[in-house]
Amino acid sequence: MKPFSQRGARKSLRLLLAGAALSFALGASAVHGESRQPEELGRALQAAIDEAEPGDRLELEAGRYAGPIIVDKKLTIAGGGRAQVTGNGEDAVIVVRADGVVLDGLTLRQPQSGEATAVLVEEADDATLSNLVIETDGYGIKLRGADRAALSGNRIDWTGAGGAQDRVGVGRKSNGIDLYDSHDAAIVSNEVYDMRDGIYLENSHRANVEQNRVYRSRYGIHCMYTDGTQIVGNEGEYNVTGAMVMGVTDALVKDNSFRKQSENVNSQGLLLFDVQTSRIENNLFEGNRVGIYMEQSSDNLLTRNAVERNFMGIQFLESANNRFSDNRFIANVIEAEASDSAGNRMDGNFWDAVQGLDLQGDGLSDISYEINPFYSQLIDRTPAFQLFFQSPGMVYLSEMFTADRGEWARDAAPLMSLPDGVPNPSQSEPERGSMVWLLGLALLGGSVFIMYKGAR
Repeated sequence: MKPFSQRGARKSLRLLLAGAALSFALGASAVHGESRQPEELGRALQAAIDEAEPGDRLELEAGRYAGPIIVDKKLTIAGGGRAQVTGNGEDAVIVVRADGVVLDGLTLRQPQSGEATAVLVEEADDATLSNLVIETDGYGIKLRGADRAALSGNRIDWTGAGGAQDRVGVGRKSNGIDLYDSHDAAIVSNEVYDMRDGIYLENSHRANVEQNRVYRSRYGIHCMYTDGTQIVGNEGEYNVTGAMVMGVTDALVKDNSFRKQSENVNSQGLLLFDVQTSRIENNLFEGNRVGIYMEQSSDNLLTRNAVERNFMGIQFLESANNRFSDNRFIANVIEAEASDSAGNRMDGNFWDAVQGLDLQGDGLSDISYEINPFYSQLIDRTPAFQLFFQSPGMVYLSEMFTADRGEWARDAAPLMSLPDGVPNPSQSEPERGSMVWLLGLALLGGSVFIMYKGAR
């Protein structure tokens, strides 16, 4: 960012004085609900942009401005958290069409749904969008053909008509941050709520998606055909899926927390589809319907992840030659399931159900752990049998089931103790053990009661 030029400083002061004069002259009208003031201030802002020299800085007077605003030269526009720009319901609130533009500290409102957006950056590189508060019925931020953008500290929230967030399906919403053909972006420390996809990247390579928080959306983070993407230190809760990565090579998914994605039948903490040669490490997947789901993905490394209290810990379909090591699987109803998947190595993980024996003293069980698919196959056919989870009869039947044993998910040398470097659970181990024990006791009691009533 260039320092103020003298001409730039005069323009900043002129805009401040113009805003103050308009606020004073039209103050009575604004109190009575007339809408001239935002339009007048919007025209003053656009005029200041048109007159400014590249490199100037415009600091906005506190107040309400009307869009659309078009920035077609390298400028810094700062609102200090006091300036609000509202769209006209058709166009983007602010359109950026020049390299190096900085937007900072503005509140933006987009009342139009569908393709309308709050900020549109098109064919403009090196944009900086920071500390924006965006309330939108449409998109939050769109980048189209815009490389090396820096998006940080922004909050994006879907407003909806009449505050109807809970009654509107995700299909009628739009994305919070949406990139297409925009490479080398840094998307850091943003918060996104109630959107369709929180952060969506398509054909946009080498993005750094870090320390973002996404809640109550469809896919928290959604990457399609984005090679070299780094998804690091993000948090997703109450989404349909925490992160969906598709058609990607050489991605890094690290230090993320994806929890409580369980309200939809297709909910997952992490979904990998057609992902190759990528690393999934040191993540926490807790309380999801499926912790990690992999399909048509190969040659990936999954290590030091905590997979806890999910209905299904890890599930893979038509996925081969992946390596799973030093992960911890605790209190999952079904620990792992594999279909049409060969050559995957699941060696050296910790499973809380393992009854191992370490004769060598190397911390690895000399007895392999084979994950029996009987229960998962049974409830797929008859979901009501979930009532008998861990009942004595279910355990007995599972032990008798040996069909297609060679295709079961198998850890050849499970760990005897918890691995180092795995994310800490959200609850202590005694608390988790108590919860699992109480759940088993309740289900056992229910089973005995049903059998007793049936006998009578």
